[in-house]
Amino acid sequence: MRGDEAVVAAPRVYIPGRTRTTLEYTVGRTRLIAENQQLETDLVLEYQGTVTILEAKNRFLSNFAVYQLFHPIKHYHQRAKAKGIQVPHLNACYVLKQARRKDTRIRMYLYEFSDLDRIDSIRLVRKAEYRLRVR
Repeated sequence: MRGDEAVVAAPRVYIPGRTRTTLEYTVGRTRLIAENQQLETDLVLEYQGTVTILEAKNRFLSNFAVYQLFHPIKHYHQRAKAKGIQVPHLNACYVLKQARRKDTRIRMYLYEFSDLDRIDSIRLVRKAEYRLRVR
């Protein structure tokens, strides 16, 4: 390694924020144009060619709206494409946190969209649950 080479050992972290955008995509056989949509990104991580967009909630929910994951991914993909940036892998992580007196439970669900033009192409890649105990 030369002295002028940078070594990045940690993922790049992008600050959460809100923006407005217009997104065009398909659901089933229906083409939708979602104009002037407000997007809120909780966190974006980039590491070794993978970009993960996180959506987090402070309670356990039994379901969620798929657009909460799809819209930020679609927006990120459009911005990268417009700037000529290749993103080899793009996914979304849905994080749920439940704080209790003795512990905190965190559930994480990693999703991918096989077709970034179709909101209904979502698939669960893997999931995990963690328990953090107070000592």
